[in-house]
Amino acid sequence: MIKIRSLEEYLKALEEYGIEESFTALRKLRLKSGKPVIVRRSVAEELRKRYNKSVRAFYGANRDVQFEVHRTLDEL
Repeated sequence: MIKIRSLEEYLKALEEYGIEESFTALRKLRLKSGKPVIVRRSVAEELRKRYNKSVRAFYGANRDVQFEVHRTLDEL
């Protein structure tokens, strides 16, 4: 399982798996690693704004990724 709690963890995971930064990178990370990817919702919103994508486009492109609120992710 890959947990992403910050932008730094996101960038580190992309570098580790050799994935270029894009708004579909979370899905590519899920497919390339073969592990479930769980992202803190606040980080996901930061990424969505970073790539200037609509809510529908961003979450649709990353539909294989699980998005969790702060407390839930820390409990995992």
